[in-house]
Amino acid sequence: MALLVGPPGTFKTETSKQVAVEQGLHLVIAKGSPGVEDRDFIGAVYPTANGPAWVDGPISRAFLMAAKAPTLLLIDEVLRYLPETLNVLIGALDAISTAEALAVGIPQDMLSGGERHYLLPLPNGEHLACPVQNLTWVMTTNLGQDHLQTADRLDGALLSRIDLTLEYREADEQTARALYLQVAGDERIADVAFEAELVTRQAMSTPGALPLRALDARKTIALIKEVRTLVDEGEELAVAFLEAFETVALPYCCPRDPHTGALEEAVKEALLGTLREQVLNELQVA
Repeated sequence: MALLVGPPGTFKTETSKQVAVEQGLHLVIAKGSPGVEDRDFIGAVYPTANGPAWVDGPISRAFLMAAKAPTLLLIDEVLRYLPETLNVLIGALDAISTAEALAVGIPQDMLSGGERHYLLPLPNGEHLACPVQNLTWVMTTNLGQDHLQTADRLDGALLSRIDLTLEYREADEQTARALYLQVAGDERIADVAFEAELVTRQAMSTPGALPLRALDARKTIALIKEVRTLVDEGEELAVAFLEAFETVALPYCCPRDPHTGALEEAVKEALLGTLREQVLNELQVA
């Protein structure tokens, strides 16, 4: 089991997906949410057009796939799950030998492919089994302004089953600029995007109307792609950038009025004003 820890936008999830692609693994993703129940995580009987039927959850799907071929199970944003929902992982991560599995009643035909197996207990008392070498477990969690989530908030029993913890950090300026240039294919677009990200970060510590959050690398890349699309359609860079900032960045950065759902005007105008003054003018694209 590997745990990837770091702030939003540091590509923890994308790293896991890329590992699966490069290694030729099946990929199953379980997305963390406080409303997820055990039955959503493992599976349950649901009404269907043909009557009640068992529907696999992501954990069950991963075990079924891993019984046949190497599989990566990505449990994304793990600390958004309720603790009781994660309890199922504690037992499932305990590998047992073929002899032990047979002793607890697991059929021999479920235990092919290895000497040690993971077992997943199902609500009906049955089990799913897969060879240890066929199932790679990865969990991610965020550190940052949105979710103050740390590894020490995990249940101790689950934490003790984690073999590797990798801490992701926000990219330094040189790395970020190089990444944005690679995505943009245009130095001016990359520079404007990086400076816009700085504007949102600085606004987080400026007295007055505060943004909800700053741009992270993922959102900045989305901003670059939107600017690139608008420029390719014939928009001037300054116009394209302002349009993209309003549609991509502001909904992410600005708090909303609790009654109307509209972006808070003071924060919106403060960000746009600073953007025009400090970024577009300085880079001579306005």
